[in-house]
Amino acid sequence: AYWKKPDRETFRAKGVRYRINKRATRNAPLTPRWRQVNRARSTVRARGEHPFRIVKQLWGFVKVRYRGLAKNTARAYAAFGLANLYLARRDLLRAGA
Repeated sequence: AYWKKPDRETFRAKGVRYRINKRATRNAPLTPRWRQVNRARSTVRARGEHPFRIVKQLWGFVKVRYRGLAKNTARAYAAFGLANLYLARRDLLRAGA
């Protein structure tokens, strides 16, 4: 979840931009510029993590009994599709009203 120099070099060698948050340490606090960069990255990351919160915490989809790859995959897709609808529920209700 945080910046690691070996990982950064590996990704750079593959031509991938390394966009992981940098962490402050006790002896080296983050500069205002790095705080701004981390905040911008976190806003993007949070948009992708909200459906996981809904599926795991609100609906209890933490452990899955093995029913076969096809059934488990279909159930996960359905859960995330419904989570996206759940996140957009206010906008959808407003549009229908």
